Amino acid sequence: MSIDDARPNSDITAIADGMIALLKQNLVSHTVLIQDAHIGDTAIYVDDNLRYDRNNNIVLMDNSSVYNPDAGEITGLEWHIIKDYITETNKIVLKEPLQKDFLVSNNGRIQKAIKNAILFAKDILYGDREVIPFDYVAVTVDSERFSSEWLALRLMSDEFRLGINVYVKSGGTPEQEELNLRIRDAYANAIYNLLMGNIHLDVALDDTPLKVDAVAGTNYVYINSNDIDNWPIDPCHRYSVQDNFGTNQDLAIVECGVSSSSSLSSLSSSVSSISSFSESSASSISSATDFSSSSSSPSSSGNDPYSKVCFDFNLTRNYLLKDKAVLRRINRYLYNSQAADIEYGVTQKGSTILKAAKISWWGKESRDYVFPQVGRGGTIGE
Repeated sequence: MSIDDARPNSDITAIADGMIALLKQNLVSHTVLIQDAHIGDTAIYVDDNLRYDRNNNIVLMDNSSVYNPDAGEITGLEWHIIKDYITETNKIVLKEPLQKDFLVSNNGRIQKAIKNAILFAKDILYGDREVIPFDYVAVTVDSERFSSEWLALRLMSDEFRLGINVYVKSGGTPEQEELNLRIRDAYANAIYNLLMGNIHLDVALDDTPLKVDAVAGTNYVYINSNDIDNWPIDPCHRYSVQDNFGTNQDLAIVECGVSSSSSLSSLSSSVSSISSFSESSASSISSATDFSSSSSSPSSSGNDPYSKVCFDFNLTRNYLLKDKAVLRRINRYLYNSQAADIEYGVTQKGSTILKAAKISWWGKESRDYVFPQVGRGGTIGE
């Protein structure tokens, strides 16, 4: 697909799909263990902890775990709280030690569990509906309104409005009823905070992993050569480089001033001298002198597996493979957005009474028009 195909338009579907993707990534945050976790451990090692933070509730499970609250079957799971701030991409420290083993060979994994209630990715749905089959917690994203207004002679501001609904099944006992209300409120609050922390919502986003550690002070990165056709020269400042601990934003892709082969041969010397470069506090988490041992060295042969992408500005920090460094393209840039309010209550879906909350959200995107416009009316010719 051409990069022009994803540029601003009045279709609210892409905005709703982007919202669903954001909610799945951050409310579920499923990631697998990369090292066996044993009874008594407080440190666990996972593939990527980008979307976890201190005091988050998480659940550990494996292929022997059963979660069916309707039938009262909840076995082989453990709920925990993250103790420390995240400082390493693959490590999470728990407040309490594990009570059982979770093995990589048995698909040991974790995900978020707000108020110890699990939300599955399949239960985050496009559009509200009369009957919603779900496990315990459900979220729907409903398109509500599109409007636009002129910002300037050729510049339109499009406004998209979505309703994000949280549903929690009701319980029988007074204690369970109160718990479900608290779960509803906690999920609604988590969504509100997530959206207020993503004013420029990631919508229709492309990304590709870096293949070599990117170095502060340079204006290029290396990606897989098989992907290079999807990252052409583009003067629009809608590109970014990021890893789990920092980002450079508003970059444009420009023509490289030197050949890929000469740059590849000089990269190792740049990496070896990086320890003398003073980094910002954001990147101090990942020391410049501690590059990942798995970081690939560029090939100097005629068939380089990596290709160079150059930017109009230098990078201000290091971006490391061990910290999940990627090159990103923002196809749809929302220059402003806000979770306006939360409405709490109870609703009926089919024959079921559910605890409910609705977060009202709006986002604004600019769109250029070219004048004069070619007319499409007039007399119909023979």
